[in-house]
Amino acid sequence: MAGRPAAPVQILPPNAVLIPAAVAPQKLGPFELRLMLDDDVRPQLEWLAARGLLKNSFDCPRNRNSTSPCHLATDAVAKNCRRLVNFIRDICAEDVRRNPRQLGGFDNNGQPIVVEIDESYFFRRKFHRGRRVNGLWLFAAIERDSGLCMMEVVPERTAQTLVPLIQQWCLPGTHIISDGWAAYSNLSQLNGGVYLHDVVVHQENFVDPLHPEIHTQNVENLWMRAKRKLRRQFGTTRQLFDTYLREFVWQTVVMDSIEKAHESKDLDLSGAARGVWLVKVPKYLAEEWKNAPPNADVGKLSITKSSTPGGKPEVVFSLDEPSAKATPRGDPTKPAVPKYHKFMLTGIVNQNLYVLATEMSEKVSIEGKVIQRAECRPLGDPSYMKLKRIQIEMSNRPQKEVKQLKHAVNNYKPVAAHSVNIADEKKKKEEGKKSRLDKERVMEMLYSAFEKHQYYNVKDLVQITKQPITYLKEILKESCLYNMKAPHKNMWELKPEFRHYKEPK
Repeated sequence: MAGRPAAPVQILPPNAVLIPAAVAPQKLGPFELRLMLDDDVRPQLEWLAARGLLKNSFDCPRNRNSTSPCHLATDAVAKNCRRLVNFIRDICAEDVRRNPRQLGGFDNNGQPIVVEIDESYFFRRKFHRGRRVNGLWLFAAIERDSGLCMMEVVPERTAQTLVPLIQQWCLPGTHIISDGWAAYSNLSQLNGGVYLHDVVVHQENFVDPLHPEIHTQNVENLWMRAKRKLRRQFGTTRQLFDTYLREFVWQTVVMDSIEKAHESKDLDLSGAARGVWLVKVPKYLAEEWKNAPPNADVGKLSITKSSTPGGKPEVVFSLDEPSAKATPRGDPTKPAVPKYHKFMLTGIVNQNLYVLATEMSEKVSIEGKVIQRAECRPLGDPSYMKLKRIQIEMSNRPQKEVKQLKHAVNNYKPVAAHSVNIADEKKKKEEGKKSRLDKERVMEMLYSAFEKHQYYNVKDLVQITKQPITYLKEILKESCLYNMKAPHKNMWELKPEFRHYKEPK
Protein backbone atom coordinates (compact mmCIF):
# COMPACT_ATOMS: atom_id res chain seq x y z
CA MET A 1 0.00 0.00 0.00
CA ALA A 2 1.54 3.26 -1.11
CA GLY A 3 1.77 5.99 1.47
CA ARG A 4 2.94 9.55 1.52
CA PRO A 5 6.50 10.06 0.27
CA ALA A 6 9.04 10.31 3.06
CA ALA A 7 10.52 13.71 3.86
CA PRO A 8 14.08 14.30 2.63
CA VAL A 9 16.83 13.43 5.10
CA GLN A 10 18.93 16.47 5.97
CA ILE A 11 22.64 16.26 6.71
CA LEU A 12 22.56 19.45 8.80
CA PRO A 13 19.79 21.67 10.16
CA PRO A 14 18.93 24.43 7.64
CA ASN A 15 20.24 27.16 9.95
CA ALA A 16 23.69 25.46 10.04
CA VAL A 17 24.26 25.93 6.29
CA LEU A 18 26.49 28.98 5.70
CA ILE A 19 25.67 31.64 3.16
CA PRO A 20 28.22 32.37 0.38
CA ALA A 21 29.25 35.65 2.04
CA ALA A 22 30.26 33.72 5.18
CA VAL A 23 32.13 31.02 3.24
CA ALA A 24 34.20 33.35 1.03
CA PRO A 25 36.56 34.77 3.73
CA GLN A 26 37.25 31.34 5.25
CA LYS A 27 40.72 29.83 4.86
CA LEU A 28 41.38 26.13 4.57
CA GLY A 29 43.73 25.27 7.43
CA PRO A 30 45.48 22.07 8.52
CA PHE A 31 42.68 20.92 10.82
CA GLU A 32 40.10 21.13 8.02
CA LEU A 33 42.45 19.23 5.72
CA ARG A 34 42.94 16.53 8.36
CA LEU A 35 39.15 16.27 8.68
CA MET A 36 38.67 15.77 4.94
CA LEU A 37 41.39 13.11 4.80
CA ASP A 38 39.85 11.12 7.63
CA ASP A 39 38.19 7.75 7.03
CA ASP A 40 34.97 8.79 8.78
CA VAL A 41 32.44 9.93 6.14
CA ARG A 42 29.96 11.75 8.38
CA PRO A 43 32.20 14.74 9.32
CA GLN A 44 33.15 15.10 5.65
CA LEU A 45 29.48 15.27 4.58
CA GLU A 46 28.71 17.84 7.28
CA TRP A 47 31.70 19.99 6.31
CA LEU A 48 30.73 19.90 2.61
CA ALA A 49 27.04 20.59 3.26
CA ALA A 50 27.78 23.53 5.57
CA ARG A 51 29.75 25.29 2.80
CA GLY A 52 27.34 24.57 -0.03
CA LEU A 53 29.65 22.10 -1.78
CA LEU A 54 27.03 19.37 -1.33
CA LYS A 55 23.23 19.56 -1.20
CA ASN A 56 22.04 19.43 2.37
CA SER A 57 19.02 17.28 1.39
CA PHE A 58 17.44 15.93 -1.78
CA ASP A 59 14.99 13.23 -2.85
CA CYS A 60 15.57 10.11 -4.88
CA PRO A 61 14.69 10.68 -8.58
CA ARG A 62 13.13 7.21 -8.75
CA ASN A 63 10.54 7.01 -6.00
CA ARG A 64 10.75 10.32 -4.09
CA ASN A 65 12.16 8.57 -1.06
CA SER A 66 14.91 9.95 1.15
CA THR A 67 18.57 9.70 0.25
CA SER A 68 19.19 6.75 2.59
CA PRO A 69 17.89 3.96 0.29
CA CYS A 70 18.71 5.73 -2.96
CA HIS A 71 21.84 4.42 -4.68
CA LEU A 72 21.82 7.12 -7.35
CA ALA A 73 22.01 9.88 -4.75
CA THR A 74 24.68 8.21 -2.64
CA ASP A 75 26.79 7.54 -5.75
CA ALA A 76 26.64 11.22 -6.62
CA VAL A 77 27.65 12.16 -3.07
CA ALA A 78 30.57 9.72 -3.11
CA LYS A 79 31.76 11.04 -6.48
CA ASN A 80 31.75 14.65 -5.28
CA CYS A 81 33.50 13.68 -2.06
CA ARG A 82 36.23 11.78 -3.91
CA ARG A 83 36.78 14.70 -6.26
CA LEU A 84 37.14 17.20 -3.41
CA VAL A 85 39.32 14.88 -1.31
CA ASN A 86 41.66 14.38 -4.29
CA PHE A 87 41.84 18.16 -4.68
CA ILE A 88 42.71 18.62 -1.01
CA ARG A 89 45.27 15.82 -1.24
CA ASP A 90 46.90 17.67 -4.14
CA ILE A 91 47.18 20.75 -1.90
CA CYS A 92 49.02 18.71 0.75
CA ALA A 93 51.32 17.19 -1.89
CA GLU A 94 52.09 20.62 -3.35
CA ASP A 95 52.97 21.97 0.11
CA VAL A 96 55.47 19.14 0.64
CA ARG A 97 56.94 19.67 -2.83
CA ARG A 98 57.34 23.45 -2.48
CA ASN A 99 58.53 23.43 1.12
CA PRO A 100 60.87 20.47 1.61
CA ARG A 101 61.92 20.03 5.23
CA GLN A 102 65.62 19.99 5.98
CA LEU A 103 66.70 17.49 8.59
CA GLY A 104 69.59 17.13 10.99
CA GLY A 105 72.28 19.69 11.68
CA PHE A 106 73.14 20.57 15.27
CA ASP A 107 70.84 20.85 18.28
CA ASN A 108 70.80 23.68 20.83
CA ASN A 109 73.68 22.04 22.72
CA GLY A 110 75.90 21.82 19.65
CA GLN A 111 75.50 18.05 19.29
CA PRO A 112 74.80 16.44 15.89
CA ILE A 113 71.17 15.51 15.30
CA VAL A 114 70.64 11.85 14.36
CA VAL A 115 68.92 11.15 11.03
CA GLU A 116 68.14 7.58 9.97
CA ILE A 117 68.00 6.78 6.24
CA ASP A 118 66.84 3.69 4.39
CA GLU A 119 65.31 2.49 1.13
CA SER A 120 62.37 0.14 0.70
CA TYR A 121 60.41 -1.56 -2.07
CA PHE A 122 56.67 -0.88 -2.52
CA PHE A 123 54.99 -3.41 -2.93
CA ARG A 124 56.24 -6.96 -3.40
CA ARG A 125 54.03 -10.04 -3.52
CA LYS A 126 53.43 -11.78 -0.23
CA PHE A 127 55.20 -15.17 -0.07
CA HIS A 128 55.95 -14.83 -3.83
CA ARG A 129 52.32 -15.63 -4.66
CA GLY A 130 49.56 -13.89 -6.58
CA ARG A 131 49.66 -11.50 -9.51
CA ARG A 132 53.08 -10.03 -10.25
CA VAL A 133 53.16 -6.32 -9.39
CA ASN A 134 55.79 -3.89 -10.66
CA GLY A 135 56.53 -1.96 -7.50
CA LEU A 136 58.52 1.18 -6.73
CA TRP A 137 61.69 1.93 -4.79
CA LEU A 138 61.31 4.60 -2.10
CA PHE A 139 63.97 6.46 -0.14
CA ALA A 140 63.28 8.03 3.27
CA ALA A 141 65.03 9.98 6.02
CA ILE A 142 63.69 10.70 9.50
CA GLU A 143 64.97 12.66 12.48
CA ARG A 144 65.16 10.37 15.48
CA ASP A 145 63.95 12.83 18.13
CA SER A 146 61.52 15.13 16.32
CA GLY A 147 60.01 12.65 13.85
CA LEU A 148 60.45 15.01 10.89
CA CYS A 149 60.74 12.95 7.73
CA MET A 150 61.06 13.10 3.95
CA MET A 151 60.18 10.38 1.43
CA GLU A 152 60.75 10.20 -2.32
CA VAL A 153 60.20 7.71 -5.14
CA VAL A 154 63.56 6.86 -6.76
CA PRO A 155 64.25 5.01 -10.03
CA GLU A 156 67.16 3.05 -8.55
CA ARG A 157 69.20 2.63 -5.35
CA THR A 158 72.58 3.75 -6.66
CA ALA A 159 74.80 6.34 -5.04
CA GLN A 160 74.23 8.67 -8.01
CA THR A 161 70.52 8.74 -7.10
CA LEU A 162 70.54 8.64 -3.28
CA VAL A 163 73.50 10.89 -2.40
CA PRO A 164 71.98 14.08 -3.99
CA LEU A 165 68.80 13.51 -1.96
CA ILE A 166 70.85 13.12 1.22
CA GLN A 167 72.68 16.38 0.50
CA GLN A 168 69.37 18.11 -0.24
CA TRP A 169 67.61 16.91 2.92
CA CYS A 170 70.38 16.70 5.55
CA LEU A 171 72.14 19.79 6.88
CA PRO A 172 75.91 19.78 7.46
CA GLY A 173 76.87 18.23 10.77
CA THR A 174 74.12 15.60 10.67
CA HIS A 175 74.81 12.22 12.28
CA ILE A 176 73.53 9.78 9.64
CA ILE A 177 72.77 6.16 10.53
CA SER A 178 72.04 3.62 7.79
CA ASP A 179 72.34 -0.04 6.94
CA GLY A 180 75.27 -1.51 5.01
CA TRP A 181 73.99 -0.71 1.51
CA ALA A 182 76.90 0.06 -0.84
CA ALA A 183 75.48 3.44 -1.93
CA TYR A 184 76.13 4.82 1.58
CA SER A 185 79.78 3.80 1.79
CA ASN A 186 81.25 7.28 1.18
CA LEU A 187 78.85 9.48 3.16
CA SER A 188 81.49 10.40 5.74
CA GLN A 189 83.73 11.85 2.95
CA LEU A 190 81.08 14.10 1.35
CA ASN A 191 82.07 17.79 1.12
CA GLY A 192 85.24 17.19 3.11
CA GLY A 193 83.52 15.22 5.87
CA VAL A 194 80.57 17.36 7.00
CA TYR A 195 78.52 14.28 7.93
CA LEU A 196 78.98 11.68 10.65
CA HIS A 197 78.05 8.19 9.45
CA ASP A 198 77.46 4.97 11.37
CA VAL A 199 76.34 1.64 9.92
CA VAL A 200 74.31 -1.20 11.41
CA VAL A 201 74.67 -4.50 9.55
CA HIS A 202 71.24 -6.10 9.49
CA GLN A 203 72.66 -9.50 8.54
CA GLU A 204 74.27 -9.59 11.99
CA ASN A 205 71.81 -7.67 14.17
CA PHE A 206 69.27 -4.87 14.00
CA VAL A 207 70.71 -2.98 16.98
CA ASP A 208 74.46 -2.77 17.56
CA PRO A 209 75.03 -4.61 20.88
CA LEU A 210 78.13 -2.53 21.69
CA HIS A 211 76.46 0.77 20.74
CA PRO A 212 72.68 0.49 21.31
CA GLU A 213 72.10 3.97 19.89
CA ILE A 214 73.19 2.79 16.43
CA HIS A 215 70.04 1.41 14.81
CA THR A 216 67.44 2.24 12.15
CA GLN A 217 64.34 1.28 14.11
CA ASN A 218 62.63 4.65 13.57
CA VAL A 219 62.86 4.57 9.79
CA GLU A 220 61.75 0.92 9.81
CA ASN A 221 58.70 1.99 11.82
CA LEU A 222 58.08 4.73 9.26
CA TRP A 223 58.09 2.12 6.48
CA MET A 224 55.61 -0.01 8.42
CA ARG A 225 53.17 2.88 8.87
CA ALA A 226 53.53 4.02 5.26
CA LYS A 227 52.97 0.55 3.79
CA ARG A 228 50.00 -0.05 6.04
CA LYS A 229 48.35 3.16 4.79
CA LEU A 230 49.40 3.06 1.14
CA ARG A 231 49.01 -0.63 0.30
CA ARG A 232 45.24 -0.32 -0.18
CA GLN A 233 45.55 2.86 -2.26
CA PHE A 234 48.37 1.55 -4.46
CA GLY A 235 46.37 -1.25 -6.09
CA THR A 236 43.64 0.89 -7.71
CA THR A 237 45.19 4.33 -8.28
CA ARG A 238 48.82 3.81 -9.26
CA GLN A 239 48.97 7.15 -11.08
CA LEU A 240 48.13 8.94 -7.81
CA PHE A 241 50.72 7.12 -5.71
CA ASP A 242 53.05 10.13 -5.59
CA THR A 243 50.31 12.36 -4.17
CA TYR A 244 49.32 9.67 -1.66
CA LEU A 245 52.96 9.48 -0.54
CA ARG A 246 53.30 13.24 -0.13
CA GLU A 247 50.00 13.33 1.74
CA PHE A 248 51.41 10.76 4.17
CA VAL A 249 54.53 12.91 4.68
CA TRP A 250 52.36 16.01 5.18
CA GLN A 251 50.23 14.29 7.82
CA THR A 252 53.31 12.89 9.56
CA VAL A 253 55.22 16.19 9.67
CA VAL A 254 52.62 18.97 9.80
CA MET A 255 49.73 17.42 11.68
CA ASP A 256 51.83 15.71 14.35
CA SER A 257 53.63 18.97 15.14
CA ILE A 258 50.32 20.86 15.30
CA GLU A 259 48.72 18.32 17.62
CA LYS A 260 51.71 18.39 19.99
CA ALA A 261 51.66 22.19 20.16
CA HIS A 262 47.88 22.47 20.47
CA GLU A 263 47.11 22.86 24.17
CA SER A 264 44.39 24.79 25.97
CA LYS A 265 46.05 27.74 27.77
CA ASP A 266 45.30 31.40 28.38
CA LEU A 267 46.73 33.34 25.46
CA ASP A 268 47.68 37.02 25.33
CA LEU A 269 46.55 38.36 21.92
CA SER A 270 47.83 41.93 22.26
CA GLY A 271 50.58 41.37 19.65
CA ALA A 272 48.56 39.30 17.18
CA ALA A 273 48.37 42.12 14.60
CA ARG A 274 52.16 42.54 14.41
CA GLY A 275 53.88 41.06 11.33
CA VAL A 276 57.12 39.12 11.86
CA TRP A 277 59.55 37.00 9.83
CA LEU A 278 60.27 33.45 10.91
CA VAL A 279 63.95 32.86 10.08
CA LYS A 280 66.00 29.75 10.84
CA VAL A 281 69.61 30.77 11.49
CA PRO A 282 72.78 28.75 12.26
CA LYS A 283 73.71 28.38 15.90
CA TYR A 284 76.92 30.42 15.62
CA LEU A 285 74.92 33.32 14.15
CA ALA A 286 72.30 33.12 16.89
CA GLU A 287 75.07 33.28 19.51
CA GLU A 288 76.48 36.42 17.89
CA TRP A 289 73.09 38.10 18.05
CA LYS A 290 72.54 36.95 21.62
CA ASN A 291 75.92 38.30 22.80
CA ALA A 292 75.56 41.59 20.92
CA PRO A 293 75.15 44.77 23.03
CA PRO A 294 71.59 46.05 23.49
CA ASN A 295 70.25 48.21 20.63
CA ALA A 296 73.39 47.53 18.57
CA ASP A 297 73.42 46.81 14.83
CA VAL A 298 74.61 43.29 14.06
CA GLY A 299 74.26 43.43 10.29
CA LYS A 300 72.35 44.68 7.28
CA LEU A 301 69.72 43.21 4.98
CA SER A 302 70.03 43.74 1.24
CA ILE A 303 66.75 43.08 -0.63
CA THR A 304 66.87 42.93 -4.44
CA LYS A 305 63.63 42.85 -6.38
CA SER A 306 63.21 39.90 -8.73
CA SER A 307 63.53 40.63 -12.45
CA THR A 308 60.80 38.11 -13.33
CA PRO A 309 57.16 39.04 -12.68
CA GLY A 310 55.86 37.38 -9.53
CA GLY A 311 59.31 36.09 -8.55
CA LYS A 312 60.67 36.11 -5.02
CA PRO A 313 63.09 38.89 -4.05
CA GLU A 314 66.70 38.05 -3.23
CA VAL A 315 67.57 38.76 0.40
CA VAL A 316 71.21 38.79 1.55
CA PHE A 317 72.26 39.37 5.16
CA SER A 318 75.76 40.71 5.86
CA LEU A 319 77.32 40.88 9.31
CA ASP A 320 79.03 44.04 10.43
CA GLU A 321 82.82 43.99 10.66
CA PRO A 322 83.17 43.28 14.42
CA SER A 323 80.75 40.35 14.23
CA ALA A 324 82.28 38.98 11.03
CA LYS A 325 85.78 38.96 12.54
CA ALA A 326 84.58 37.37 15.77
CA THR A 327 85.10 33.68 16.47
CA PRO A 328 82.56 31.33 18.04
CA ARG A 329 82.54 31.75 21.84
CA GLY A 330 85.61 33.97 21.58
CA ASP A 331 87.98 31.09 20.83
CA PRO A 332 90.86 32.42 18.65
CA THR A 333 91.73 28.90 17.43
CA LYS A 334 88.41 28.57 15.61
CA PRO A 335 87.71 30.13 12.19
CA ALA A 336 85.71 33.32 11.92
CA VAL A 337 82.01 33.10 11.20
CA PRO A 338 80.91 33.69 7.56
CA LYS A 339 80.03 37.29 6.81
CA TYR A 340 77.42 36.86 4.07
CA HIS A 341 74.27 34.78 4.33
CA LYS A 342 71.36 34.32 1.96
CA PHE A 343 67.74 34.13 3.04
CA MET A 344 65.90 31.28 1.28
CA LEU A 345 62.30 32.52 1.25
CA THR A 346 59.44 30.04 1.35
CA GLY A 347 55.78 30.87 1.11
CA ILE A 348 53.15 30.23 3.75
CA VAL A 349 50.34 28.33 2.06
CA ASN A 350 47.07 27.56 3.86
CA GLN A 351 48.62 28.13 7.26
CA ASN A 352 48.29 30.69 10.01
CA LEU A 353 51.63 30.85 11.83
CA TYR A 354 52.20 32.91 14.95
CA VAL A 355 55.22 33.44 17.19
CA LEU A 356 54.47 32.46 20.80
CA ALA A 357 56.45 33.54 23.86
CA THR A 358 56.35 31.76 27.22
CA GLU A 359 57.50 32.95 30.61
CA MET A 360 58.44 31.20 33.84
CA SER A 361 54.86 31.71 35.03
CA GLU A 362 53.69 29.63 32.03
CA LYS A 363 52.00 32.68 30.57
CA VAL A 364 51.73 32.40 26.78
CA SER A 365 51.51 35.42 24.51
CA ILE A 366 51.56 36.04 20.76
CA GLU A 367 54.52 38.14 19.61
CA GLY A 368 53.19 38.48 16.06
CA LYS A 369 51.84 36.76 12.98
CA VAL A 370 54.38 35.19 10.62
CA ILE A 371 54.09 36.88 7.24
CA GLN A 372 57.28 35.42 5.74
CA ARG A 373 59.31 32.29 6.40
CA ALA A 374 63.00 32.03 5.51
CA GLU A 375 66.17 30.04 6.16
CA CYS A 376 69.51 31.77 6.62
CA ARG A 377 72.35 29.97 4.80
CA PRO A 378 75.99 30.94 4.21
CA LEU A 379 76.97 31.70 0.62
CA GLY A 380 79.42 28.82 0.08
CA ASP A 381 82.03 30.35 2.37
CA PRO A 382 85.03 28.00 2.91
CA SER A 383 85.23 29.18 6.52
CA TYR A 384 81.74 27.76 7.09
CA MET A 385 82.80 24.28 5.93
CA LYS A 386 85.92 24.52 8.10
CA LEU A 387 83.78 25.59 11.04
CA LYS A 388 81.49 22.57 10.60
CA ARG A 389 84.40 20.14 10.37
CA ILE A 390 85.79 21.48 13.64
CA GLN A 391 82.38 21.14 15.30
CA ILE A 392 82.16 17.51 14.19
CA GLU A 393 85.63 16.80 15.59
CA MET A 394 84.75 18.50 18.88
CA SER A 395 81.52 16.48 19.23
CA ASN A 396 83.51 13.21 18.93
CA ARG A 397 86.06 14.11 21.57
CA PRO A 398 85.47 12.46 24.95
CA GLN A 399 84.40 14.82 27.69
CA LYS A 400 85.76 14.57 31.21
CA GLU A 401 83.17 13.88 33.86
CA VAL A 402 83.56 13.86 37.63
CA LYS A 403 81.04 11.74 39.53
CA GLN A 404 80.76 11.17 43.26
CA LEU A 405 80.30 7.48 44.08
CA LYS A 406 77.97 6.55 46.91
CA HIS A 407 79.27 3.00 47.31
CA ALA A 408 82.45 1.06 46.65
CA VAL A 409 82.96 -0.39 43.20
CA ASN A 410 84.32 -3.93 42.94
CA ASN A 411 86.62 -4.30 39.97
CA TYR A 412 87.70 -7.64 38.61
CA LYS A 413 91.28 -8.22 37.62
CA PRO A 414 91.62 -7.45 33.92
CA VAL A 415 92.46 -10.32 31.61
CA ALA A 416 94.41 -9.69 28.43
CA ALA A 417 92.44 -12.26 26.45
CA HIS A 418 90.09 -15.06 27.39
CA SER A 419 90.62 -18.59 26.11
CA VAL A 420 87.69 -18.32 23.70
CA ASN A 421 89.07 -15.13 22.15
CA ILE A 422 92.54 -16.67 21.85
CA ALA A 423 91.11 -19.72 20.05
CA ASP A 424 89.13 -17.51 17.64
CA GLU A 425 92.14 -15.35 16.83
CA LYS A 426 94.30 -18.42 16.25
CA LYS A 427 91.68 -19.92 13.96
CA LYS A 428 91.43 -16.71 11.93
CA LYS A 429 95.20 -16.56 11.48
CA GLU A 430 95.36 -20.19 10.37
CA GLU A 431 92.50 -19.86 7.90
CA GLY A 432 93.61 -16.49 6.61
CA LYS A 433 91.43 -13.86 5.01
CA LYS A 434 88.74 -15.20 2.72
CA SER A 435 89.39 -14.21 -0.89
CA ARG A 436 87.16 -14.73 -3.88
CA LEU A 437 88.16 -17.63 -6.12
CA ASP A 438 87.27 -17.95 -9.75
CA LYS A 439 83.58 -18.62 -10.30
CA GLU A 440 84.22 -21.86 -12.21
CA ARG A 441 86.47 -23.12 -9.41
CA VAL A 442 83.72 -22.42 -6.85
CA MET A 443 81.17 -24.19 -9.06
CA GLU A 444 83.39 -27.29 -9.19
CA MET A 445 83.61 -27.31 -5.40
CA LEU A 446 79.83 -27.02 -5.15
CA TYR A 447 79.26 -29.84 -7.66
CA SER A 448 81.65 -32.05 -5.70
CA ALA A 449 79.81 -31.27 -2.46
CA PHE A 450 76.34 -31.87 -3.91
CA GLU A 451 77.45 -35.27 -5.23
CA LYS A 452 77.83 -36.34 -1.60
CA HIS A 453 74.65 -34.77 -0.23
CA GLN A 454 71.59 -33.33 -1.96
CA TYR A 455 70.85 -30.56 0.59
CA TYR A 456 73.22 -28.10 2.28
CA ASN A 457 72.92 -25.17 4.63
CA VAL A 458 74.67 -22.00 3.47
CA LYS A 459 76.97 -22.05 6.52
CA ASP A 460 78.18 -25.53 5.61
CA LEU A 461 78.87 -24.39 2.04
CA VAL A 462 80.87 -21.42 3.36
CA GLN A 463 83.07 -23.81 5.35
CA ILE A 464 83.53 -26.07 2.32
CA THR A 465 84.34 -23.35 -0.23
CA LYS A 466 86.03 -20.82 2.11
CA GLN A 467 84.28 -18.02 0.21
CA PRO A 468 82.55 -14.86 1.47
CA ILE A 469 78.86 -15.51 2.06
CA THR A 470 77.72 -12.67 -0.21
CA TYR A 471 79.77 -13.93 -3.16
CA LEU A 472 78.69 -17.51 -2.50
CA LYS A 473 74.99 -16.58 -2.47
CA GLU A 474 75.34 -14.89 -5.86
CA ILE A 475 76.62 -18.17 -7.33
CA LEU A 476 74.03 -20.25 -5.49
CA LYS A 477 71.17 -18.18 -6.90
CA GLU A 478 72.30 -19.04 -10.43
CA SER A 479 72.74 -22.78 -10.04
CA CYS A 480 70.76 -23.83 -6.97
CA LEU A 481 67.26 -23.75 -5.53
CA TYR A 482 66.42 -22.40 -2.08
CA ASN A 483 63.84 -24.50 -0.22
CA MET A 484 61.31 -22.52 1.81
CA LYS A 485 59.18 -25.44 2.98
CA ALA A 486 59.73 -28.40 5.26
CA PRO A 487 61.34 -30.91 5.51
CA HIS A 488 64.37 -29.17 3.92
CA LYS A 489 63.53 -25.59 4.81
CA ASN A 490 66.38 -23.03 4.47
CA MET A 491 68.49 -25.57 2.56
CA TRP A 492 70.03 -25.33 -0.91
CA GLU A 493 69.97 -27.96 -3.66
CA LEU A 494 71.16 -28.01 -7.26
CA LYS A 495 68.77 -27.15 -10.03
CA PRO A 496 67.75 -30.18 -12.14
CA GLU A 497 69.72 -28.98 -15.16
CA PHE A 498 72.96 -28.87 -13.10
CA ARG A 499 72.63 -32.27 -11.46
CA HIS A 500 75.21 -34.81 -12.61
CA TYR A 501 74.04 -37.61 -10.31
CA LYS A 502 71.11 -39.96 -10.63
CA GLU A 503 68.22 -39.37 -8.29
CA PRO A 504 67.08 -42.44 -6.29
CA LYS A 505 64.04 -44.17 -7.74
